[in-house]
Amino acid sequence: MMTHFDETMLKDFRWNSLPEKEQGYLVGIFLGDGNIFLSNSRRIYRVRFFFSSERDREILERMVNILKQIFVQHKIRIYRDKKGEIILEVHSKTLTQKLLEITEDKTLKSIDLPTEFLKGVLEGMIDSDGYVTWRRAQIVTANEKLRDQLSLILSKLDINFKIYKSISHWSGNIMWRLYFSFVNILSPLKSLNNSARLLGSSREVPHGHRQLVP
Repeated sequence: MMTHFDETMLKDFRWNSLPEKEQGYLVGIFLGDGNIFLSNSRRIYRVRFFFSSERDREILERMVNILKQIFVQHKIRIYRDKKGEIILEVHSKTLTQKLLEITEDKTLKSIDLPTEFLKGVLEGMIDSDGYVTWRRAQIVTANEKLRDQLSLILSKLDINFKIYKSISHWSGNIMWRLYFSFVNILSPLKSLNNSARLLGSSREVPHGHRQLVP
């Protein structure tokens, strides 16, 4: 059963009390499956994270625990949309500002960040826009700038990787797939330590013609 945290009271913003890896994880989840709605005139500062039903339960719970470390008392909301996706919603000016300090157009403003933070970003990206098969991870993105940033992060962490270019059968868009080994370096929740259910139901984007990018 999904654990319910609806209307959990979380207060003061304590970003710096959060371990760097958890900061990065939140940012990685946001880059993969999050969005911001901002209206200064209406004083609306909303952050949403999207999860695919029961298979993302562990990821949702990790995110809720992260938010509990950031806030002392603040309202968060968890609900399902019409498509059945689970949405974690937070109304917070400080969290919105922090994410806008670090990201821009669903990419990082800079990768000049602590190593543990960057590891967290990769874990968050795997758990949102990736999956794991036999000790190897894959992150899928249509964003070329983010592809380049992830490549630089992997290189910075001395992680060998390959990039494949493919065409999505669903949308016809060009997709970029980064394959790499994460053993003893990263701990995504979509790892071999999780059940086959999580691995078998990962959100892989089907590819048509696929080629290795030099």
